Amino acid sequence: MRYDRTEEAQCERFRQFLMVGVPLTAATALTMPFFHLGAVALAPALAVIHMIIARWYLTGPSLRLLGATRRQFNRWLGRFSFLWLGVPGYAAMVTPLVGIVVGVATFAGLTSIVRFYARWSLEREYRRLPLLRWEKVLLTVLGLATLLLLGGLIALAAALGWSLTALTQWFSSNTG
Repeated sequence: MRYDRTEEAQCERFRQFLMVGVPLTAATALTMPFFHLGAVALAPALAVIHMIIARWYLTGPSLRLLGATRRQFNRWLGRFSFLWLGVPGYAAMVTPLVGIVVGVATFAGLTSIVRFYARWSLEREYRRLPLLRWEKVLLTVLGLATLLLLGGLIALAAALGWSLTALTQWFSSNTG
């Protein structure tokens, strides 16, 4: 059966992905403390790289067997998982020694979440079961939280820009 073969192949790819990814993540975590502020840019980059490789290598074949709606839910829940768990987890790798454990746990946890949800979705698709309410609620909550976070960051950047402009004008008028 096509679903069974896809699941078996995904299980093997999952083991291979962890065998390569865990040592690579640990090695990256060893070097993260040396990046200092560069880690601010490196953490989201690591999350994006992890997400792309996980989707391409780990869950890609199973996503092709899903219907359009379930496939979109799978993709978006994966994206939000990497945003909300991956970025802070990989950012914590800047902490010496403890960051290694947090980074490896982030890598293994996110990989497991993505794999489990793809496997679960594949089984539900095979049985022709609809999306559950918690899936819809979770996706909605994460989407709204992301929009609120982005709005807050934009407001913070605008306030910081306004403050710096006002401070510069005040400083130049009082020293000149």
